[in-house]
Parts: sequence; structure tokens; C-alpha cells
Amino acid sequence: MIVIHFILGLLYIGIPLIFVLYYRTYYIEHLEDKYVFFLGFSLKIIGATSAVLIYHLYYGGGDTTDYFDSGKYLLEYVSENIGQIPEVLFSSDLKNYQDIAFIQFGKRVNYWYSKPTYTITKIALLFNFITLNSFYLTSILCSYFSFFSSWKLYRFILNHTALNRTHVGYAIFLMPSVIFWGSGLFKDTFTLAGLYLLIIGFVQFFGYNKVKLYNILYIIIGVYLLYSIRSFFLMASLPFLIIWVLSIKFYAIPSFTVKFLLRPIFICLICLSGFMMLKTIGQTFQELSFEKLVDKSKGFQSWHAALQGSAYSLGDIDYTAGALVSKIPASLAVTFFRPFLWEANKPIILLSALQSLFFLLTTIYLILKMRVIYFFISFFKSPQAIALMGFSLFYGMVVGFTSYNFGALDRYKIPSLSTYMLALLFVLDKYNHTFKAEN
Repeated sequence: MIVIHFILGLLYIGIPLIFVLYYRTYYIEHLEDKYVFFLGFSLKIIGATSAVLIYHLYYGGGDTTDYFDSGKYLLEYVSENIGQIPEVLFSSDLKNYQDIAFIQFGKRVNYWYSKPTYTITKIALLFNFITLNSFYLTSILCSYFSFFSSWKLYRFILNHTALNRTHVGYAIFLMPSVIFWGSGLFKDTFTLAGLYLLIIGFVQFFGYNKVKLYNILYIIIGVYLLYSIRSFFLMASLPFLIIWVLSIKFYAIPSFTVKFLLRPIFICLICLSGFMMLKTIGQTFQELSFEKLVDKSKGFQSWHAALQGSAYSLGDIDYTAGALVSKIPASLAVTFFRPFLWEANKPIILLSALQSLFFLLTTIYLILKMRVIYFFISFFKSPQAIALMGFSLFYGMVVGFTSYNFGALDRYKIPSLSTYMLALLFVLDKYNHTFKAEN
């Protein structure tokens, strides 16, 4: 089996690498794009490889290995019960599937009875089938899917803007947390990929009227992954995507007079769309009710705070609406700007601290560079910045409030990192084209 896995490794890594080099040479024109394409591909492989090594050598196992084992055992089951494949693949979970209950695999069986974990188990099952149950190669296949979605987001941004290509590439591919947690067999890999595909498909289809099959597929895949794994992502992103689309439609109107007359209507539509979307999705998924948010945050806080060494605190909280609102600044600060260097007591937390320091310095530098007032004017003039930053702050506030452990936070916050940096790039671009010449 080792020999077979070695041969498969040559095929599953060697052939894609040859394709990447060929595609980079003959199908990518800009030199910066060539650089970003190969850098992004390499970093995704490095991220998946690092996850495999760290979880084997440092942690001695964890959720990624449990996902792999769950998929492997489920693959063994369907191999012997081929007629059950449709039931296994198309079920949201196996809570009511009694025929498989006799298989006892300790805690791993729990992954079959929850929709989010069972979704990753099914992905592991399919990838394990391709790799003949190789944990490393399954992780590598995950990194390919992650790279595909990230590259598509990179191309989408540049197709519709004139942002600096290298800066966009760094924002999407070079975040240490995203490299590690967004490449291997994790929930985060597929929710991040789903978010990127949803952004691309939704904005191109509804905003730029690109009625293409691939955009429909991106929307379907994105919605499925987010709905199945972490439906809160869907709740957090859709209102801001609607704002993005409405803004594109508004700014596409050539007449200034018509824009002026329609401005109040568009503002009302944006507010109404955001309110109705949150209300509709909240009713559907029942995850944004105040009681559930409080219960979940209490559970996360008590569990993660109990993990000694990397816990953080936002102070005393009485869980009233006013108290929760008062913690928004602290929640955002801990998500984007902490841990501070002196709070990093582990090597893996040190990388997160350096990343947070970069976010803090970059934010301060850009605000001062644009003399504060022009920063906010430029921000509100950029629909892309409003949408991306709106999602980043909303999501960052929730994970900062509920994580209470720097290790967990480093993982949960990755969907908000690239979007935050991209929003800053859009603000800077708007400033350069609107105010820089005047100043």
C-alpha cells in the first residue's frame, strides 16, 4: 500500500504541478499574475502538508484526522453495501439511518450524526476513494479545491477593478492563518472556498449580468457548502452581497440627475434588503436569535477559556443586549489585532500575533495616509469596500465575542481576513483616483 500511495503521490502532485506550470506559461499573460498563480498554488500545498505534519507530530490527532477516519470507515461500509451509496451520499446526516448504527468507531461515529461534520465526512469519503485512503493525498486534494476558489476570487477582483495585482494576491493567498487552516481537510477550507465561490457567482450573475452556467454552479456550490457546514456564513454574507449588487446597478446609471433622484430609493432598498434577508435567513436557520447566540457564546467562552495558555477575556458580560453591543469594539480588536506579541506563548500563536501586528500597522498607516476624513469618504464611495468590510466586521465581531481562545480564534476568523484586506485595498484605490491628485 505504501508503494501504491507513493505512485499516487507522484500522479496527484506531479501532474497538477505540470499543469500549473503549463497553464502559467501559456495562458497567463501578466507577469504579476504568473507570480501570484504559482505562489498561491505552492502555499496551498505547503498549508495542507503543514496541517498533516502538525496534527500527526504535534497534536497527535485531531478533527482533521477524525474526518479522514470517518470518511475511511464510511467508504468501507459503502464498498460492502453498494446499494446504500445514494442514501449515504444524499443524506444530510445519518441520525435516522439505523443500518449503520452497528459500526462502533468511538467518537468518530459522532461525525455522522451532525450535518456540518457529516458534510466533511462525505467529502473525505469521495477524496479517500480517489486516493485509496491516503490522509496526505486527501489533504492535498482539499488544497487544490481551496486554490481553485482563491484563484477565481483573485481573477474576479482584477477583472472588475484596477487594484494592484500583487497586493490582491498577497491579501488572498499570503495570510498565515488562511494558509494553514484553509488548505487541508478542515471545515474551514470548504466554508472559505464556498464563501469565495458565492461572492464570485452572486456578484457576476446579479451585478454584472453574466448569466453563465459557471456562475450558477458557483452559487449552488457556495450556498451548499455554507448552508451544510456553517449556515451563519450565509447569513453574514448575503446582505452585504446584495448591497454590493445594488451599488453596482446604481453606479452604472449614466445620468447624474437620475442617480440623485434614485439615491433615496436605493438606500431604502439596501436597508430593506438587508433587513429582510437577515429576517428570512434567521427564520430558516434559527441561528441568529438572541437566545441562541447567547447560549452558543456562553458555551464557546466556557470551553475555550478552560483551555489554559491561550485564553483571552473581554471582561465581565451580563448578556444583555446593551452589554453585548458594548463589547463590539473589544470583539473586533481581538479578532483583527490580537494576540499581541507578548500574548504569544506558543510558536503557532506567534505567527498569529505577527499577522495581527501586520493588520494593526496596515490599518493605522492607511488611515493616517488618507488623513482619516478621506479614508472614510473613500470607504463610503466604494461599494466593494462597504460590502467586504461590512461582512468582515460583522463576522469578526461574532467570532471575537464567542471564541475566547487565541488558537480557536485564529482558525474561526480566517473568512474575515482576506475580505478585510481587500476592503482596505478598495479604499486606497478610491482615494488614489479621487483625492490623491487634489492633495
